[in-house]
Amino acid sequence: MNPCGYIAGIFVSNEAQSKGIGTKLLETIKERYSELSLTVYKKNMKAVNFYQRELFVIKQEQIDKNTEEAEYLMVFINTGRLIFVQNLIKRLVVLFLLYYAYHSKKVNGIMN
Repeated sequence: MNPCGYIAGIFVSNEAQSKGIGTKLLETIKERYSELSLTVYKKNMKAVNFYQRELFVIKQEQIDKNTEEAEYLMVFINTGRLIFVQNLIKRLVVLFLLYYAYHSKKVNGIMN
């Protein structure tokens, strides 16, 4: 595992967003680095929220020298146990949603 990595950007087309592509990309890179950092514009709350869901934390707020936009420096510290727990929680949420959807249909008489 490499010690540190910087993510210059993850770009997923609008029509391909919310399909797990960005998450898969991050999962792959998280396996290779013990620490990751990136910057994201403060006003891009969709991206900020995505990275926070992926366990990045805001280390500091700064100004991008090229655009003069406020941005966050965000970091992720990779601990194998944390990744395991994160993936377990994601799987449990999916199982709960599937269980809920199945039983909602059954209660409403959609399924026999």
